[in-house]
Amino acid sequence: MGGGHYAWFTGESPNDDSLNAVSTRPAPGVYLVPWRIDAGATGPKRALADSLGEPCRPMLARLENGTLVGAIGAAASGPARKVLALRRLELDGVLSPWLYLGSGVKSGAIAAQGDRAAWAAWAAWTEGDEHGTRVRVVRLTGR
Repeated sequence: MGGGHYAWFTGESPNDDSLNAVSTRPAPGVYLVPWRIDAGATGPKRALADSLGEPCRPMLARLENGTLVGAIGAAASGPARKVLALRRLELDGVLSPWLYLGSGVKSGAIAAQGDRAAWAAWAAWTEGDEHGTRVRVVRLTGR
């Protein structure tokens, strides 16, 4: 209560002439930090590119016992493709592996619901190819 997590994307290029060797600005990517309304950031920021290439468009959805984290990025293995990547952030700070959804993802959204015993999440995304754009929706559940 009164807190959660904050996620953001920075697209600053490491080749930006305004950056120098002593800069404390983060590298391009998606970051996550615990956040409290009365105190702001309350822990270290974490880069979410551990196994997701070129992450952007961060998304968060609060679960009863954790947080659903989403981003659009490139799948770590297999063919180069943009995916909607989802993972769960446990209350103790442990992140699950990424779950990759879609192919050629252009935009996405997530929503979550749950109680103490189980959780459910909805993910929706658009993907397209030379034949047009498709909307995909999936429901995920867990314990």
